[in-house]
Amino acid sequence: MRAGLLPRRRGRGAGVWDSLVILPGEEPVLALADALSPQRLQEDPLERRRRLLDQANTLCTDRRDILAGVLRDRLDATRLRVDRLLIVVDQAEELFSPPWRLTDGDSIQQFHADTETFIGLLLEAATPGQPASVVLTIRSDFFDPLMHSPFAPVLKDALVQLGRIADLRPSIEAPAALVGLRFASGLVDRIVGDVGPEESNLPLLSHALERTRERRSGPLLSADAYDTAGGVAHAINQAARDCYDSLDPAERDAARR
Repeated sequence: MRAGLLPRRRGRGAGVWDSLVILPGEEPVLALADALSPQRLQEDPLERRRRLLDQANTLCTDRRDILAGVLRDRLDATRLRVDRLLIVVDQAEELFSPPWRLTDGDSIQQFHADTETFIGLLLEAATPGQPASVVLTIRSDFFDPLMHSPFAPVLKDALVQLGRIADLRPSIEAPAALVGLRFASGLVDRIVGDVGPEESNLPLLSHALERTRERRSGPLLSADAYDTAGGVAHAINQAARDCYDSLDPAERDAARR
């Protein structure tokens, strides 16, 4: 989505598009307010939180077209001519999975109400004649709740299933090359082998590459750096261990609990 869709929407021949990427998190409407509100220079975090809460409360009204109005004002205020806004809800599965820390019924009910408001605002802003289009990225194991959500009526002919990348090597080598880094001979083949055929290993690959980059010496990404990071199989475990080892005894006790 970030590497393909967004750059193409900004390209010529499709009008002038702006984009807004939202991670719903625990408070989807607040996340929407955050995406709509650029950080002010030297803004106090508490003041920003209050400002975002005020904007989120404004969005939580019976007028479902309020977001569409905000977006039209946003497009009109841009210095450059912008024809349309693409709203991307990344990791949209968060909308259908209450955060683990919400344990009481009232909090969970509030989360679902917030989610329903969020979805309603997006759907209204993307109706014909309104200024936005909406794209969701979502894990396939959340298709069922997606199809039973208010999004369902507009999903016909709108689903794009992304298959596994046939060759991972360009995805590993090209980003490193862009910033002047290179892999030791044979290391990329080894990393591809460690990833194997499992889709669930792709996030582990991402983390292992980042940890390897942190441990590099100069522009070379070496096998030693990869091994020290823990490789695809153990990089997250190693990161957790490093974090745990940095804690004092009382903090370690709290972490275990």
